[in-house]
Amino acid sequence: MREWVRHDLSGALACAKARSTQSNRHLPLLWVGHSLGGNGLPLVQGLEHIHAVITLGSQFGYWKLWPRGWHRQVTRVFFGRWVPLWVRLTGTLPGWALGGGETLPGAAAMDWSRWGMSPGYFRDDPACQGWYQPDQFQGHMQLWSIEDDKTFGPVDAVDALAACFGQSAGQVERLHLHPRAVGRKAVGHFGVFQRVAEAKIWPLVLHHIEAKVPLLRPGVGAA
Repeated sequence: MREWVRHDLSGALACAKARSTQSNRHLPLLWVGHSLGGNGLPLVQGLEHIHAVITLGSQFGYWKLWPRGWHRQVTRVFFGRWVPLWVRLTGTLPGWALGGGETLPGAAAMDWSRWGMSPGYFRDDPACQGWYQPDQFQGHMQLWSIEDDKTFGPVDAVDALAACFGQSAGQVERLHLHPRAVGRKAVGHFGVFQRVAEAKIWPLVLHHIEAKVPLLRPGVGAA
């Protein structure tokens, strides 16, 4: 997991930075991360190049940040027992064992398991010690939690991720989405990608970030 965060995410950012300056256009960079796509942001190299960040359902993954009761205990078992079990049995974490999605390589899954059981999450991983530099980000950040996303991105866990960037006072904004605000009974963790909801969710999300970062408005950012 740490290799994916440090190398793949950082590589994607470097590629976007290079493309943003092609043809002397100098386009602003907006990072949009869902779940793990925002979760690992404090470890990404090159944060100083990002003008703005949107995250949806991205969290600081320590299990005790989940709501007391069923959700917290399930998260504890997931990181402490479930992930190691399937890695031992199959060498991977199968996608179905995640509730859907792609199969994770065993080493990445075990990184995630160790992080999730540790209060400092990735900050407690010796291999990540020199990577954690959220203070390099100087843009505007909006972190969204979703009212009915208690399994993957509960409020306290999203708050904890926001706190990683707390030194950028006034530039870190916490927002909360109620399904009724977009005419839905439920959105959950993955609903932002469902066609029935995305037509209302994404215009709302983009409106909020463009209001705070005018450079992102269509036709404004190119120099």
